[in-house]
Amino acid sequence: MSEYVELAYAAATSRLCLFTGTGFSKAVSNGEAPTWKELLKKVCSKVHNAKKLEDTLFPDDKPPALSLEEAAQILSLKLNIEGKSIYDEIVDIISPIQLGEDISNIKDFFQKKLIPCHYNKL
Repeated sequence: MSEYVELAYAAATSRLCLFTGTGFSKAVSNGEAPTWKELLKKVCSKVHNAKKLEDTLFPDDKPPALSLEEAAQILSLKLNIEGKSIYDEIVDIISPIQLGEDISNIKDFFQKKLIPCHYNKL
């Protein structure tokens, strides 16, 4: 599938995510946001045989065999089999995180420089 079709599909199904580095998330949350690895490890807890899957994807004694993107794809498939969505599970994990108080410059950027197609989703 072409990149354009994938982007169009993601946008049409409200599944388009703008990925930023962990530094951005940590900055706007006063350090409360998890790293991508920490987030995916938390997502592991949402599937059957969670500990086994986490140990396989993120072993403590050696480097992981898969990239974070590949691990996320596996988690997404496992969750789909169980009738769950990785997007919904991530929302459950990150929604309690509070934004920092001094993020006016970031809000200004998103309001003036970004044009979303789903205003109610942001």
